[in-house]
Amino acid sequence: MLKLENLCKRYGSRSVLQNLSLNLRPGEIYGLLGPNGAGKTTTINIICGLLKADSGSVTIGDRPAGAATKALVGVTPQSNLLYGSLTCSDNLFFFGRLYGLSRQDCLRRVEGAGEPAPP
Repeated sequence: MLKLENLCKRYGSRSVLQNLSLNLRPGEIYGLLGPNGAGKTTTINIICGLLKADSGSVTIGDRPAGAATKALVGVTPQSNLLYGSLTCSDNLFFFGRLYGLSRQDCLRRVEGAGEPAPP
């Protein structure tokens, strides 16, 4: 279950989320719809732990969202964020490190994905 309670987020004087609350049950599919600037990406980024809400809370399963729940959620952006100048394994390694994985864990996971480890 994913539960949002009274999420608020401002960028300067502009309020993009005002007391957003919702409950998403396992197995159900939802979409966030709205015009540009409505707060869709901000909401997803808060759920994924990439952005902090000014107030309110996010609960994933029975745990408050945070470092312990980061591995449970993710986001796929609509535009390609891979670096064309890097190999597949280099991209995997780079983003793994960016996400906070240790060098050894990144190397193990890249090799586990069938890619040669970066130098």
